[in-house]
Amino acid sequence: MNNAFKNTDEPKRPREMEKTHSEEFKREVVRIALTSRFTRWQIASDLGLELWTLNRWIRELEEGPISDCTAPDLLNEISRLRNENAALRRQIDTTQPERFSTFT
Repeated sequence: MNNAFKNTDEPKRPREMEKTHSEEFKREVVRIALTSRFTRWQIASDLGLELWTLNRWIRELEEGPISDCTAPDLLNEISRLRNENAALRRQIDTTQPERFSTFT
């Protein structure tokens, strides 16, 4: 491996001096990364994180156990959301004017 570009003058930071972040902070950063319009790179940069750190947090939280939810809870939530989506679709269908009605 070519070490021509490696900065050997920079002191290495001991492991115990590295920043540690709370689980709550990590979850909030991951939520922002997954739901905002900003890129992961922008979010990591703005928060002073390395991109690989943010990606690792996302991967760990996606692969981790589901919080206090049980299978019946999840099934009930899926059913509730499907019913809500169906009701909203019906509402949209009744409130939108008939499209292309002039062509019939």
